[in-house]
Amino acid sequence: MRRLISAFLILLLLCTCLLSMAACSTPDNEDPDDGDVIPPENPDTPDDEDKPEYDKNGIIVPEYKDYGRGTRDFELYALDYSRPDIDAYCAEFEEACALINENTVPFEEQLAVINSLELKYNTFYSMYSLSEIYSYKDTSNDYWAGEYEYLSTNSARFSRSIEQLFVACAQSVHKDRFEEEYFTSDISEYSDGGRYSDEVVALMTEEARLESCYRNPDFTDLTLSFLGVTDTYQNHVDRISSYPNYAFYLANLNDLASRAYMTDIYIDIVKVRYELADAFGYDSYTELAYGTLGYDYTSKDLRSFIEDISEYVVPVYNELSLSYFNPYFQTAQSQKRQHNTIINTLHGLSGTIDGEFGEIFSYMLQHKLYDIQSAGETRFDNAFTTYLYTNTSPFIFVTTAGTLDDFATIAHEFGHFIDYYVNNSSASSLEIAETCSQSYELLSLIYAKDVSNKTVFKYLKYTAMRNALEVLIFQSMYAAIEHAVYELGKDNVNEASLNQLVNETVGEMLGTTATYSISSVLIPHMFIAPMYVQSYATSIVPSLEIFLSEYKEKGAGVGAYKKIIYRDGEESFLLTLGEAGLSSPFKDGLLDDISNELFFYMTGRYYKTELDEGINVA
Repeated sequence: MRRLISAFLILLLLCTCLLSMAACSTPDNEDPDDGDVIPPENPDTPDDEDKPEYDKNGIIVPEYKDYGRGTRDFELYALDYSRPDIDAYCAEFEEACALINENTVPFEEQLAVINSLELKYNTFYSMYSLSEIYSYKDTSNDYWAGEYEYLSTNSARFSRSIEQLFVACAQSVHKDRFEEEYFTSDISEYSDGGRYSDEVVALMTEEARLESCYRNPDFTDLTLSFLGVTDTYQNHVDRISSYPNYAFYLANLNDLASRAYMTDIYIDIVKVRYELADAFGYDSYTELAYGTLGYDYTSKDLRSFIEDISEYVVPVYNELSLSYFNPYFQTAQSQKRQHNTIINTLHGLSGTIDGEFGEIFSYMLQHKLYDIQSAGETRFDNAFTTYLYTNTSPFIFVTTAGTLDDFATIAHEFGHFIDYYVNNSSASSLEIAETCSQSYELLSLIYAKDVSNKTVFKYLKYTAMRNALEVLIFQSMYAAIEHAVYELGKDNVNEASLNQLVNETVGEMLGTTATYSISSVLIPHMFIAPMYVQSYATSIVPSLEIFLSEYKEKGAGVGAYKKIIYRDGEESFLLTLGEAGLSSPFKDGLLDDISNELFFYMTGRYYKTELDEGINVA
């Protein structure tokens, strides 16, 4: 609870990492050394005494070790789920506030009461995470969908209770002692009162309701025109059910309905966020988001960053796509790999990258702190890492594709896992969290060369490099669209205006004349994690610095990465990078340098041919 001092509105954003990004590359003229093939699906050894123990899913079971965290196996721990009584929780916080305000008992008793509320905080957010995990495991399960919606729509009310406690402590005669003995930080910002008014709570509850509508779409009563007829979705379904090509028409109807539904939900949710910014006293939603998410730069800095991407990164990406990526991926097919094989490989790599990371991976496997399964009809197709406070453990959720592409996704999430394990879920900014994940994903690529044959490694490399460039370009493009959306003005937010700004933004950044609609660029983050996507783009820059440093000198990149992992938890993104010896992503010329280095890594020559030696971006 004490970690919420400046993070009331994040609402678990730092625990969520949606990954539709990955890509890696290697030039045709590069000939990686042969290595051992990634372990087979059912590994065996001649000597039974040396044969590792596997669980029922074919994952190597680490030897038992007590990690001193009190963590239980997830399968057992999950049985402890029970719906938090929000009314009772809020009442306990109110009683604690009254006790502090009245100041009729000694400070020690007041402190004891606050400490007792830690369990309520930890329980609420742990149950929130459990309901999220289980609702995503099976999206058709009404019980878990209901639990997740209950907790998400009541989170604003619970956050207000927490804020009121901060206010009571900040206004207490014992303020200094509360800061020293409990919060360990300055809480003066709450001395003038809280910001969670009834209006704010109502708006945040409505925002959560709309987010739930996005996660659980219902087209039944949606009115739209289809095949020359305007009617409800359900009536359209009934009408075409007798058509000879019913499946074809239904697929087209569903696509049309989804686009219309999502556009409507997005417009509604954007308007609520305009009102939310006003209720909080901010001049714009962008200002609210920047303050909440820990961005230590301005929207003007981001615009310059995006302009540099358009000038330096897009041309390099286009050239590599034309000459390397497109020809390669037109013929190359991702080899099928069961996730257990990839998990076992990454477990081995983690210890090679750093012994402490190997221990953390063993901890994750030992306590089954992951749900990594192949895609299914009712399984949420995404990946994220969350934190279970009452189990003092992170947890990974990944829906796999059953191919080598899962290597990058699982490595990315394990980077989050390391961060949350070391820092007990704390992250002072989204960008630090994403640097931890994206850096580890790229470091894993370097060490994969030693356990892969040429074909496997080339696919991993091409995929990783393509995806790194696409993160820079497309996540920045989405960020530019989001900024434009929240600059329109609430009264100007409609489908026509959104379509226009999308075309202007995409055309300016990518230099294309193609026509787009708002529905064609809507991604999950825009609904459930606004202003998040830019953190992918800004954090991939130091991640690439770490990658290039490690590529040139084994240990150099890992050393910088460990400085970020073992950081001062209160430091900002840019300060953390500086102390790790890394550059600000907004440094003049940095994106030009990194683009040239990646082009060299792919082709053996620089994009700017006047360069005749490597650039030291680190």
